[in-house]
Amino acid sequence: MTTATKKVNINTVAKLAKVSTTTVSNYINATEVFPICDDTKGRISRVMRELNYRPHIGGSLIGRKRKALPEKVSFVFGANPEYPAFETIQLPLLSRLLRNLSTKLADDLGMILEVKYVKDEKNVQDWNDLLLDVDYVINFESFNSILYDMLQRKNIPILELSSSSIIRHYDPRLEPDEISNPVQVDELTIHADHINWSIRKQTTMLMDRIYDRGCRNILMVPSWNVKANRKEFYAMDAEERVQGFMSALKKHSDIEGEIINNPMPENYSMHYEMQNTYNTLMACPEKLKNVDAIVCHNDIIAQGVIAALNAVGIVPGKDVLVAGAGDFIEFEYSPIPILTSDFDQSKCINEICRMISRRKKDPGADYKSVEIPALVIERDGQR
Repeated sequence: MTTATKKVNINTVAKLAKVSTTTVSNYINATEVFPICDDTKGRISRVMRELNYRPHIGGSLIGRKRKALPEKVSFVFGANPEYPAFETIQLPLLSRLLRNLSTKLADDLGMILEVKYVKDEKNVQDWNDLLLDVDYVINFESFNSILYDMLQRKNIPILELSSSSIIRHYDPRLEPDEISNPVQVDELTIHADHINWSIRKQTTMLMDRIYDRGCRNILMVPSWNVKANRKEFYAMDAEERVQGFMSALKKHSDIEGEIINNPMPENYSMHYEMQNTYNTLMACPEKLKNVDAIVCHNDIIAQGVIAALNAVGIVPGKDVLVAGAGDFIEFEYSPIPILTSDFDQSKCINEICRMISRRKKDPGADYKSVEIPALVIERDGQR
């Protein structure tokens, strides 16, 4: 906690913003009976940032002085903020990142990492409760506009973490057809640092490696969660991977490429995509013949492809090159040699800690955007 934060209080903010303390309190907690006009919101927010003022939680809430507690970083799964914390931690695409980030934050900055969620993402009070004892927020993927508004009201620093330079900024209270299209992060007027990795670049790099192996007849099996299946609520990373595949086909004109879309399943679990992929391919086994390589949305789908190849007598890794993505730790020791791709997680974690440290030292620093390099990883099946 900075010296500036210790010297100011809600009265200081109210005086400099030329409003009542009640108005400041209502703004911070989103408890106004009548809407506060944008000009007043802007004045209060600007004063809070200039003073680096952050609201204190009540002493009865923590039972001891807050300065004795470690600062907290809260991770919010913005694409699905109602997803329970323990299930978020178990997601293959996040489990290793969160585990290593937790260690790094504790060792380097003395901060605690928490994964948080809300019961109702449309409910302001749910977000207000979530942010009662938070010093920093990392939002992953889509950005809930209510969360962003609450963070601004409480002057809590934000780091946007995404798999593309494009993020979906949405208001969950709107109907699906009213939600705005995804926009470039630099077109958003938001006060947040941004770290991203390019799924599209990962895919094109993977395709370059496959091309160098002499493969020319290539199938792609994306996630079911693509724009072709869900116009409004498709996963940004899934669609970016499809676009990366299409870009590689344009780059290498001698490649014959085809996309086999998985249908919408009844079970939305990421792990079910293995079974969904197997079912899809077994319904069209002729598609598996005379192909050199099969590119998958992730390593889970790659396992479904491997099972289908084995079922029709094609040896994966020998007759057909299989490429997954995500470098999921669950398949690190798979006996089947495959390619996979990922972002440089070590560099990403270092950048997160660097940005948090920078924001702690200088709350008024300019907001930064960093792209994390892509990696192509070869698993030889011999580990």
